[in-house]
Amino acid sequence: MKIRVFSLILALVLTVFCLSACGNDGSEPELEPVEGGEIVLKAKLVDGKIHAEVSVIENPGIAAFNLSLKFDNTKITPSEILSSDLVSADSIYSNLSQDAETVKALTEVTALYTSPSDLEGDGVLFTMVFDVLDGAAGEIEIALKAEQGGIVNEEYRDVNFTLKGGKITLE
Repeated sequence: MKIRVFSLILALVLTVFCLSACGNDGSEPELEPVEGGEIVLKAKLVDGKIHAEVSVIENPGIAAFNLSLKFDNTKITPSEILSSDLVSADSIYSNLSQDAETVKALTEVTALYTSPSDLEGDGVLFTMVFDVLDGAAGEIEIALKAEQGGIVNEEYRDVNFTLKGGKITLE
């Protein structure tokens, strides 16, 4: 009888603990997001190619990011990702690794990075290189975006950054 009462009390305590820790619906508790600074794209022309440098400013620490660069594929085509002092290109996964015909049809290229620990410090995360298509001229805009949950720290907390795309004018 004592074992049965003890088991019931233990079950009740565990249930109350789970409901208070997980929320009333049994889901994981929501973690408060962390405020970051900015992630900025700066585009420049290097040897006839556009180098879109993506940098982080006021970085509170990020362990993963999934960033997208949106562009006009009638003017430019992504060709490669370059390493930076903060992140090796080998550790970035992208839809750029698809076959050449698929890459030519892209209007958005992704850069996905994950690590078990936070990447700290400010600087260039990566550089996306774009080939300029024949006849391309005028202003070329490259937008930078991330979905909610697309930038997190090692505690799996969202890190909120202001994202700023860039543009370049070709003559």
